Amino acid sequence: MIESTAVVPNEPEPIAIDKMNQLVTMVARARDLEATIEKLDEEMAQASKELQNIVGGYQAPGQLVTLLSELPVPVTDLTLEDGTRVQVDEELKPPSMAATSKYRPIVVDWAKQSGNGGAVKSEVTVNVPVGKDELAVEIVKKAEELGLQAKSFETINSQTLGALLRELVEDGADVPLDQLGVFIFKKAKISVKK
Repeated sequence: MIESTAVVPNEPEPIAIDKMNQLVTMVARARDLEATIEKLDEEMAQASKELQNIVGGYQAPGQLVTLLSELPVPVTDLTLEDGTRVQVDEELKPPSMAATSKYRPIVVDWAKQSGNGGAVKSEVTVNVPVGKDELAVEIVKKAEELGLQAKSFETINSQTLGALLRELVEDGADVPLDQLGVFIFKKAKISVKK
């Protein structure tokens, strides 16, 4: 007598053992990889923090910068016997140019008054209700007609501002860095001779 297996409608077919083993193996591997990535992220964050403590940054001067400045004759550029070069560079960190930044209007006014108005860009923010995405292209022109709230403000891209300020400072221009919220810091840069 031949036996047959009836298939019940809406009942899932059983997963073959080899497929189930593959599934279990893949899930275990994925979990292992997630744990590895999490551990590496933690190690990278710790290594970045330690590196910043050594070379410095805008939050603290760094051990190398301090050590080199405390030598009998302060050193800002040093090459070690193995060819590794240590330089202490002065860097600047421009302020946030977010709409809520207290420095944004000061920086924009300064840029315009100092002949650097080309770096200033106008930015418009509009709250668009759900389902009205098709209006996004026309919103800047028609915000008031549509009854939508729109905010417009001028800003400077942070990287553009940083480059502009670095250039002006290097050229000896009188830039009111404190007033603009610019933070100057020293950072050691290590390079290996190739």
